[in-house]
Amino acid sequence: MTNNGLTKEIPTPTGIRQTDSVSPQLFNIIMDEIIEDLKNAARGYKLTTGEIKIICYADDADRTGEIKDQANKAARISSALRDIVWNNKHMRNQTKIRIYKTIVRPIMTYGIETRADTKVMRNALRTAEMKVLRNVLGLTLREKRRNEDIRSECEVPELVRWGRSRRRLWNAHVERMGDGRIAKIVRDGTPGTRRPLGRPPKRWRDSWTSISQEA
Repeated sequence: MTNNGLTKEIPTPTGIRQTDSVSPQLFNIIMDEIIEDLKNAARGYKLTTGEIKIICYADDADRTGEIKDQANKAARISSALRDIVWNNKHMRNQTKIRIYKTIVRPIMTYGIETRADTKVMRNALRTAEMKVLRNVLGLTLREKRRNEDIRSECEVPELVRWGRSRRRLWNAHVERMGDGRIAKIVRDGTPGTRRPLGRPPKRWRDSWTSISQEA
């Protein structure tokens, strides 16, 4: 699409690289057509609060693997900041913590409001967080400083508890939505099908209401 109208067809026989700037544009163009067709479909997934015909999300890994990838990315960013920021003797710790909250923590906690964390996922987040905070204060494991003391000195809340507060805020945001919004239909609805055999998956609501999820 240009100012002069549509161009001629541009064939792409070899595909588009994932990091190509054209890739998300082509993805949106195709998905818009698919979504419109599905909205007009007669069938959908029925819940007690309504019917859902489509939920679009991009996810090519399991949740545990996704958390570990985010923690690894945050660790690489922290390593890149070590010489410039963390080891900077002329910068106050409060400024370093603000940089951590602005740059590193969002990478570790992306999407934390809408997912249910398991014990493995919580441990991965805590480990990644403490590694960064030790770098901020110039500490290593040899000093044997307690995690609670390090967080207190940095004035940073424990990451898992912070995630629980974010889920409460997201829940309040969904509560203010109209009854026809997909997020509210899914949150309040109950499937009409039977649960499969085996251990039930972790529920999102348990991640911010159950006291046992603090461990």
